[in-house]
Amino acid sequence: MRIEGERDVVFDQVVMNELKLSLGDGLPALSRERLETVLRTMLTSIIDRSLNSALPTLPLPELTLPTGFESFNLPPTTRLGLRQPNLSGSRSLWKLTGVFGE
Repeated sequence: MRIEGERDVVFDQVVMNELKLSLGDGLPALSRERLETVLRTMLTSIIDRSLNSALPTLPLPELTLPTGFESFNLPPTTRLGLRQPNLSGSRSLWKLTGVFGE
């Protein structure tokens, strides 16, 4: 998983750990192997596309400075928030870091 642009979560390299297919004993081993490979590839692709197109962008907060900060050389329309976001982590814990600024 990674961040693309400023807010889009992208899933890369989706892996299917296990595929159980019950077809009985009538299918030869080579045909079964080929069918499992095709199904694994197809399902991985569907899951990958579904995850990447279904998730919304990250709701990263931004604030617009009000008037009164001009003495600090900050115009009233300056937008502050998380910039250059970086997503890192493991299966159970994800961390979003970046630079706070314009």
